[in-house]
Amino acid sequence: MPVSEMGVHSSLFFHYPNHEGSRFYMKSMMLKWYVKSQGALRNEKGAQAIEWIALAGVVIAVFGAVMAYFDKDPTLVGESIGDTLSNIIKKLDGN
Repeated sequence: MPVSEMGVHSSLFFHYPNHEGSRFYMKSMMLKWYVKSQGALRNEKGAQAIEWIALAGVVIAVFGAVMAYFDKDPTLVGESIGDTLSNIIKKLDGN
């Protein structure tokens, strides 16, 4: 008797001694794994938190690189920022 005629729900797994039963078991397991993986991929509860943590890590790395670059003379930071802002304003004015 085919499995579909027995009214077996797809969440029940049976080992049948014949080849057809083994194939049904494998299909059922693959379907179960597929459904679980799709649920995990659609779960976005922690995805946003991970993105914010990654962004914070990038910002900290940039600040660390800037501090290491300007470590010898801290006044260079202010001068560099001032020069950059002056250049931006000049370009906006068209000079």
